[in-house]
Amino acid sequence: MRKGQIRGMFVGNFGWPVPLLIALILLPTTVVGQRACCEGNWWLKWNKDQRESYVWGFMTGFSHAYLEGCRVALKALPPGTSPEIAETAMNQCYRTQADFSSGTTHWAQEVTDFYNKYPRDRDVYISEVLEQLRNGSTLDQIHKYPFMRRGAPSKEASGPR
Repeated sequence: MRKGQIRGMFVGNFGWPVPLLIALILLPTTVVGQRACCEGNWWLKWNKDQRESYVWGFMTGFSHAYLEGCRVALKALPPGTSPEIAETAMNQCYRTQADFSSGTTHWAQEVTDFYNKYPRDRDVYISEVLEQLRNGSTLDQIHKYPFMRRGAPSKEASGPR
């Protein structure tokens, strides 16, 4: 094989190295699949307004998505479903939505208390903590929940003991 033939294998007709193109395509897929560390540390560095803004965004997004799910489910009812059954289904869906009535201050404090009480759990995503709180879990139950982890809690995640 001559020098020009070898170069042609890697550069192709586009004038840029194929391996670079492949790396640029594959790099985001490997990075996106990794779990970032340690949202709990970020949370504890934020001020009260930042924490409550995050909680407000979570609550708003969750509520909108939940209600949209209810609407989609109603549309999926078989044709000919009686209006009474459809209304009952919709009412049931509305009754079982998350209760965020305690407000952003309460929820933000719960997340703060969790990360302060369990410094080794600071690799648990903020949204995961909020989801478990929404489900009615206590801080101790959240601590024991088998989250998908990055591995054993690192020193970065552990903070002061």
